[in-house]
Amino acid sequence: YLKPEVVINAVAKYYDLPPEKLSSKLRSADIAKARNVAMWICRDYLEMNLDKIGSYFGGRTHSTVLHGCNNVDDDPKIKKEAEEIIKLITS
Repeated sequence: YLKPEVVINAVAKYYDLPPEKLSSKLRSADIAKARNVAMWICRDYLEMNLDKIGSYFGGRTHSTVLHGCNNVDDDPKIKKEAEEIIKLITS
């Protein structure tokens, strides 16, 4: 069973960011993209609920989490990156 911390660390490593940046209040494009990918993996792969994901990512609301996940769903390039990270985590 994968824990959210594993996802956060893997995503941070993939995007070359410190893991704590993903749960920070920072909203620069690179950090937001990595955070959205991590939230998407938590939702789609770990099957966590949106409120629980939000609490892992700096107390974000479920609607913020949903919006971030939708950003990944709507961008084939980012979704492909998310799927690559899942492969790295599970191999």
